[in-house]
Amino acid sequence: MQDVCGLFKHKCIKMEQEKSKRCTKFAILAAGEGSRLAQEGVELPKPLVKINGEAMIDRLIRIFNGCGAEEIFIITNNLTPLTQNHLRDLQNSALAPKNGIKLIVKTTPSSMHSFYELRQIMGDGKFCLTTVDTIFREAEFKEYIDAWSSSGDDGMMAVTDYIDDEKPLYIGTDSNLGITGFYDTEAQKYISGGIYCLSETSFPVIDKCISEGQSRMRNFQRQLVKDGLRLKAYHFSKILDVDHASDIEKAEEFTAMKEGISYTSKVTVSDSLLAQAMGSGDMPVFATPAMMALMENAAMNCVAPYMQIGMTTVGGHIESSHLAPSPLNAEITATATLTKIDGKKLFFDIKAEMDGKLIGEGKHLRFIVPREKFLSKIYPEK
Repeated sequence: MQDVCGLFKHKCIKMEQEKSKRCTKFAILAAGEGSRLAQEGVELPKPLVKINGEAMIDRLIRIFNGCGAEEIFIITNNLTPLTQNHLRDLQNSALAPKNGIKLIVKTTPSSMHSFYELRQIMGDGKFCLTTVDTIFREAEFKEYIDAWSSSGDDGMMAVTDYIDDEKPLYIGTDSNLGITGFYDTEAQKYISGGIYCLSETSFPVIDKCISEGQSRMRNFQRQLVKDGLRLKAYHFSKILDVDHASDIEKAEEFTAMKEGISYTSKVTVSDSLLAQAMGSGDMPVFATPAMMALMENAAMNCVAPYMQIGMTTVGGHIESSHLAPSPLNAEITATATLTKIDGKKLFFDIKAEMDGKLIGEGKHLRFIVPREKFLSKIYPEK
């Protein structure tokens, strides 16, 4: 009995330790004036600019919650009462995480100074900090937070090789994606994405930067390297900043699921994918069920980048012809094209090919569903 109790206690301690490593603190720098947007005719303050009908700051908070946020820290300037009132409303809304939204209203000379203000109230532990106008794929961000939560480094910076910035901050890395430097003009493979996962080990560095009269986040990042902190780069396929009115359209194009997008899945015919192995026939040829599974896979991956955190798609209907046989070791592709969006229903046309020759074509319906709710129907909590 003592052994059982000891094992249970050990398991509980381990669970608490794992929980303590999770990144549950998130912070948003929203104190900029957004002057370029205003000059170009955008009337709303930058945090409230909508991307596909959702204010940028609301989008970040929703995504943070989907990543397990327990506390969110935000700084905004004292020049935009509209933003202040919106955030105070959010503090009392369903969007507020477990330990609430902590708000600082203060105009600062730079984003680095804004971070310094937030640093005073954040406490120890891992956190993720971003500017309010970073636009990224939600699934990639969730994977980034998971990677940071299990990391033993001092920081993990979001980077991208997609360059659409007026003055990018280039990031030098070694073969293991360890960050070796930050550069204004020396072109490197990656640039900063404006998202920073850090821990309290960064606080003495930001304090030093402020005391020395430095400004700008890029100088803070350089100081992190100078002071010997271990930083890793984490690759995002694309990260956009909304600095100009034209960037709003780019952001909407990047994040919105639209009819006409497509994806191709590939497979090599192995023994397990033969009809005689799967039981759908008694011949050593590519099985029809395997072809249809590849078709579903292509459709799933076609829309996966556009799913909100916590959402996924499930198959509802599929019909297909199988026009030609394929032998062992053949290379098969299936290309799914999204042809119609009807609320939560997604319709696809799919073609399967071998060496450019059509071997099957069909239609497929998928439904957008909340992952946990869907699973609870077949795995109810006891």
